[in-house]
Amino acid sequence: MTNGFLELLPIYPLIAQQFLDDYQVFEGKCLDIGTGPGYLGVELAKITNLEMYFVDIDPEALEKARLSAAAGELANTIHFVEADVCRLPFEDDYADFIMSRGFGMIRLRVYRKFIVF
Repeated sequence: MTNGFLELLPIYPLIAQQFLDDYQVFEGKCLDIGTGPGYLGVELAKITNLEMYFVDIDPEALEKARLSAAAGELANTIHFVEADVCRLPFEDDYADFIMSRGFGMIRLRVYRKFIVF
């Protein structure tokens, strides 16, 4: 079994750069919703002054994001928030940029009570 996130590692810097090219957001607050291991958020943080919020419902995913952020040696202010995307603990208009890469990939052990087969 392979780790799909690791296979995609080379694409994250390209996606982060594409976000900057398209949206021109270099500072402010960024929410990485459903961050998983945090790879995309880390790459975006490396090339911006964004204050990063790594958000995931899964505490294990947030621990992986913490490790990714530490390995990235980020100078940005970073936060790790355990939250359900349907109940985010932020006020309206809180963030300057919101991204979600792979949120649609359902983790059955986390969401199984909501899935109908």
